[in-house]
Order: sequence, then structure tokens, then C-alpha cells
Amino acid sequence: MAAGIPARRWAIPCPYHRYFYQTKEMLAEEIAAAAERGTRAEQVMKVEKELFELYADPHLDSKPEQLSFRGGSFYSEVALELIRAIHNNLGTQLVVNTANRGAIRGLARRCCDRNQLYRRCSGAHPLTFGQLPDSMHALTQQVKAYERLTIEAAVHGDRRSGAAGTGHQSSGSPTPKLPSRCWKKCWR
Repeated sequence: MAAGIPARRWAIPCPYHRYFYQTKEMLAEEIAAAAERGTRAEQVMKVEKELFELYADPHLDSKPEQLSFRGGSFYSEVALELIRAIHNNLGTQLVVNTANRGAIRGLARRCCDRNQLYRRCSGAHPLTFGQLPDSMHALTQQVKAYERLTIEAAVHGDRRSGAAGTGHQSSGSPTPKLPSRCWKKCWR
């Protein structure tokens, strides 16, 4: 685990944790990457466009190279493993996004989280691990708040929710004006 990120034997490490525990370093990396290759969204949209063009070919019979790039790496493998687990009723343990349904105490049942679960043809069955330690619970609640606010903004065109969502997301921002600048740029 990277320095500065709390280690828990039972916790699922995730590269996105760097955004919360190493904010200054990640902001510098993202600014440099955006200047060189475009923003993450621009990179992902480019890869998606290329993939849709490739998928239009009915003779395509190999994994496109683009699935290894940012925005595509590992997702195809997880998707295939998920299909295999469901189709063959394997009960395989996978880490995927799913409805919480009580797996993490203190989070809404309907909120989506990345959780370890068993996948069978009868559906996803999240592993229950109860209450998170306070430090992890606080960060998880913060993330869920900005996700809800951002969804509210996208679905209903609610500018206030969107602005509040970027404020929640970037509360550890080393640049205090960054959330409002990000929101104004995104709303266009």
C-alpha cells in the first residue's frame, strides 16, 4: 500500500484512495497528464470512440488493444469473469460495484459501493462486514455525499447540488478555489 494510505488487512485497496490520502501529489499528476494527453474524460471518450468503431466490425475476434488503456484496463476481464460466474453459477468471489444492501453498516441500502461479493445466477450477494472504522466511515460518507449530489445535478439539472457535490469531493483540495472552477467548467 502506498505511503500515507491506512492499511487494513480486510480492506480492499483501490488506486482511487490516492486522491484522498495523497491529494497534492494526485492533483499535480492529473494537471500534468491533462496538459500532455488531455483530461481523464477526454482520454476515456477517445478510447470509447475507437472501441465503438472497432466493435462495429462483425469480424472482430480479438480483444482490442484500447481495452488496456486508461478507462478500459481490467474492466473487460472483470466483465468476462462476472459473466462466467453468473452463467456457470460458480459463486465466485468478485470485487464489483453493487448495491450496498446492508454490507456496510451506516450506508444506505441502495447506495452503490465497490464490495466483495459472491456472484451466482440468482444474483449478487455482498459479503457483510458491518461497521467500518471511524476514519474509513467518514471518508466513505463524504464520497457517498458527493456522489448523491452529483447524480442529483445530472438527473435534475440542479446547479446547487452540483456545486455542493464538487465542494464535497474536493474538500481536501490544496487549491481552495478548485471545486468552484471545476464545477463552472463541467456545467457548460
